[in-house]
Amino acid sequence: MKKWLGICLLWAFLIIPWTGQAETWRDSFQQHIKQWAAELAQQDPRFASFTEAVYTYEGLGPNSKQWLITFSKDEVNVGYMVVGEDPSGFVLLEYGLGEYVLFDQLGMVPNTLQLEKHYAGLESVWVEEGRIYDAKSGEQYPGEAAIVPPIITSRIGIETSLASASHHPPDMLVEPWIKPGEVIQEDSQLKERMANSEISFIARLFQNTVIAPFKVVGYHQWGEELFVELDDYGSRYIPYQYAVKVGGFYQ
Repeated sequence: MKKWLGICLLWAFLIIPWTGQAETWRDSFQQHIKQWAAELAQQDPRFASFTEAVYTYEGLGPNSKQWLITFSKDEVNVGYMVVGEDPSGFVLLEYGLGEYVLFDQLGMVPNTLQLEKHYAGLESVWVEEGRIYDAKSGEQYPGEAAIVPPIITSRIGIETSLASASHHPPDMLVEPWIKPGEVIQEDSQLKERMANSEISFIARLFQNTVIAPFKVVGYHQWGEELFVELDDYGSRYIPYQYAVKVGGFYQ
């Protein structure tokens, strides 16, 4: 009897700390999401739906330490976040507004449930037997394009405040073609010129096999880190420091 009692106590000792750690990780993860949602809603009223919505989350590949959070209200998607985990803790890698969130184009990508998800910022794709599809639009990329390792990083943690927000809706009367002009070199220059000019971002993806143009329609300033807003089937915010690694800004 004493032998079995000792074994039971040993199992209890081993199980209880593990359960506590799992709950602590989950609680911290959810706290980060709620804090970022609150910051966004406070500084940018367009994100008010984030604080009223329900959200689900899923991992983006085994051992990736990246998660997709999808916000929905009345069973309609209203936006998303991509959260990563590094030695400093959880960080906000990307987020956006609108019905078209990442990895959710069930009607545009065949056999979606059988595809592998690969997150790499603007190079995020579905993968199936050598074919890759854009994670936002569902468009199939040409055969020479291949998945690339993610280089997107962020310094936005739970203690980072959203200091300012600016949004410039695209002018529907202006011709839709994106033409590269003068190169914008600095993030401060980008913010200044955005107030009075049309700004474009041209990404060179998958080792220059795909050229992807976007209109820049706003920004969020998180502490010292700038996130730029691209018009990509809804609003899509990515870190400025990541953007300049895969493309350039033009006035």
